[in-house]
Amino acid sequence: MSAADLLTRGATATCAALAGFLAHAEVALLLDAPGLGPGPLASAAVAGLLGALRRPTAAPPSPRPAVWILAIALPILLAVGTALVVGTLGSPARDWDGAVGWELRARWLAAEPTLDQPFFADVAVYGHTREYPLLQPLVHAQAIRLFGDGPARLVFVAGWLVLIGLAMATWRRLGVSWNATWLLATALGATPMLASPTSGGVDSGYAELAVATTLTAAAAGLATRDHLLLFLGTFLLTSCKPEGMLLAGGVLVVPWVVGDRRALCAAGLGLAAALTLWLPLHARLLDARPEPALLLAASLGALAAFVGLGIALAQLATPRTRVVALLALAFGLASAATLDGSLVPGALGQHVAGIADPTTLAQRLPDLLLALAGQAVAVNRFGLAWIVAVALAVVGTRPKSACPTPGLAVLLVLGLGLVTLAGLTTPEDDLPHFVRSSLDRLLLQQIGVLWLLVGTWGAAAVGARPPDPGRPAEPDPGSTIRPTPAPAPRAAPPRDC
Repeated sequence: MSAADLLTRGATATCAALAGFLAHAEVALLLDAPGLGPGPLASAAVAGLLGALRRPTAAPPSPRPAVWILAIALPILLAVGTALVVGTLGSPARDWDGAVGWELRARWLAAEPTLDQPFFADVAVYGHTREYPLLQPLVHAQAIRLFGDGPARLVFVAGWLVLIGLAMATWRRLGVSWNATWLLATALGATPMLASPTSGGVDSGYAELAVATTLTAAAAGLATRDHLLLFLGTFLLTSCKPEGMLLAGGVLVVPWVVGDRRALCAAGLGLAAALTLWLPLHARLLDARPEPALLLAASLGALAAFVGLGIALAQLATPRTRVVALLALAFGLASAATLDGSLVPGALGQHVAGIADPTTLAQRLPDLLLALAGQAVAVNRFGLAWIVAVALAVVGTRPKSACPTPGLAVLLVLGLGLVTLAGLTTPEDDLPHFVRSSLDRLLLQQIGVLWLLVGTWGAAAVGARPPDPGRPAEPDPGSTIRPTPAPAPRAAPPRDC
């Protein structure tokens, strides 16, 4: 088994194990049973084993990485990983959302793995981000119960490793050489914001790493046509943060526009399964106290209709008509949510309410675009990733340098559009504060997709693709052996009119 196959199997097994664990835990919480313990762990083990046994598509052949490449990549990754381990073990979450939101919920779930406890059930108890999805708190809480409070925070370092492994497996399956793959993995793993101890970093306790990793899994499934990985990535992405639902919708848009029914079904089922489990829990966390069985049946029916509508619209004749249908549907949903704010409760609903004020949107747009441009050139946050992506987009106007993975490009553009929309509709009156506190973190969620696109596009631009198996190999310039010319094609006999 090749190293690329091992990476792909490991990434798929990890995503499958997380999906099995999350599904079991959410069903248990919905039924007022303990959401942690042997049951979710057994589901994670079975799902992970099934994911590991699945045989992935083989990566194109490539020579082993050069020694000097490994001599550069491994020490850098080891140094960054060591710093992250020291940071995670040295202190708990050090910034606002990590301390009062994500890690606090994990501690309460570890102490009492049910939603029928004062922190979640009593509205008199202050709970910041209490209505947020539960993937990260559940995983962290399970680690606390297994390993203790301090070592449990190593799950964040494990997420960083999964992000790098997912990206490396995807680059290899898309034909990027081992040398380029190791250099790209080093650039991704050493992204300044990921290695930073401030908000959004790996050891900060925020959920940006979880969103970036699961979005990368979904993007990898799209790019490599791995429908299982696409399903798992979309399912997990929806359960990371409120904006994960919108990002999963962006994943759904790509196969919808191009008319790829299999990918559309995989992404649609992942989104539908995640929302079917999450919506009843979300309503309960908002103290709606619904009947779980009734709400579960209602969400199943609504989401089945949503997936059916998506598949039906995918049958439209051209990508242009699909885009028009998509925009019409998005406009209708946004209008309905704006007219009745109760349709989108919680933190996401605050942004939806901002759509109803076009004057404020127009006033904020110039400053927000300028702030986005400033973040793109902030090498102390994202390195050269955005700068290289813009350069490739300029070079990509040439026919020979066109993007080899347009789905990743579309997904990244949609992600940037959602980041812009979040800045325009933020309930904060102080836009500079939003830029300082949130904009870089929202862009960090796109870092995996960004580097996947940069890696595949850059390798294609410099001619680093593996030779096409259908073409004869190019002769060595220093060799005296010349290939035998192919015989001229035989002319077809004339046909009678």
